[in-house]
Amino acid sequence: MRKKLAIAAVATAAVLLAGCSTASPNSGQSEGEFTGGSLKIQVFPGNILSLAEFIGVESGIYADHELDVELVTVETGPAATAAVVSGAVDIMSNSPGNMLIPKSQGQDLVYLSNYISRDFATWLVQEDWPTPNADKPYPEPIKDWKGARIGVSAAGSQVELQTRILLQDAGLDPDHDVTFIAIGFGQQGFTAFAQKQVDIALGIEPMTTMITQAGGRLMYDNTKPELTPEPFQNLPGNGRVATSANANANPGLFAAYNEAQAEIIEFMADTANRDEVVDYFAEWSGLESELAGSVIDTFQPVFNIEFDCASLGTIMDYLNRNDLLETATTEVSDDCRDFMWEGAEEYAIGY
Repeated sequence: MRKKLAIAAVATAAVLLAGCSTASPNSGQSEGEFTGGSLKIQVFPGNILSLAEFIGVESGIYADHELDVELVTVETGPAATAAVVSGAVDIMSNSPGNMLIPKSQGQDLVYLSNYISRDFATWLVQEDWPTPNADKPYPEPIKDWKGARIGVSAAGSQVELQTRILLQDAGLDPDHDVTFIAIGFGQQGFTAFAQKQVDIALGIEPMTTMITQAGGRLMYDNTKPELTPEPFQNLPGNGRVATSANANANPGLFAAYNEAQAEIIEFMADTANRDEVVDYFAEWSGLESELAGSVIDTFQPVFNIEFDCASLGTIMDYLNRNDLLETATTEVSDDCRDFMWEGAEEYAIGY
């Protein structure tokens, strides 16, 4: 029986801004002389976005790489950024686009490695919402969304920003032709959709499967090329981020982390391990095995440690179309050498 996992939590802004140090006691070890160290890694409890960390601890893979890992709960992306910048955690989970926004404001952030190779947002429509343009080429189906109440995880979230681009492409005004409503993800988002508080919902698994099983219609799914809207065909999903100061001060530690992460993700992506990965996810998420299996079936093809540098152009276009780099104090570019940690070249395609 695996040991029970203990997860710490960063609960308040005061803790995040305290500047507590998490540097390894083996600070400064190069990759060749690394003999072990500790890391605090931010997680979203029960979420597919943090399953790799759960498996890394529970399977002993981190320990095999001489890593003493503490998983730290931080519930939102902005709070996770604050945690890694302050030193409350060493590594956080984030999308490349969301990392580049604070980086453009001068934050010292670098991408360590990839986790999910495609964006994973889905757009789900109520069964009785009229969609006369559904079978037409993009962006014609989006015109059917005029007047809709659109549920997003939070105001200003990545899924709202993506939806704004779709609406603009269809000639609709995101601020006047639809109403955005914050409904969260998971069970909270599913409940809002089931109670018809919204006409369209933005989801990720397991919310997507829960809604489709309850009769909702899946319109777009960024995990599947054939169901991905044109602007997001090459939009990557999620990876791991640190400060360059921390990674450069501890190159052996962060190299060992990436090596461990590569082993974990290779295990997760291998269809021969599907049932074992489902068991891990059911334990991590608390979902029933059948639903956990549906989620893993969606994500298993897109688990990938390598980041495709060519996708940076898509990310920059997405950010610029939402004016998210308008107030940049630090120039960001589509050069992978500015984006990836210098010790992670082997995990970047086209570096």
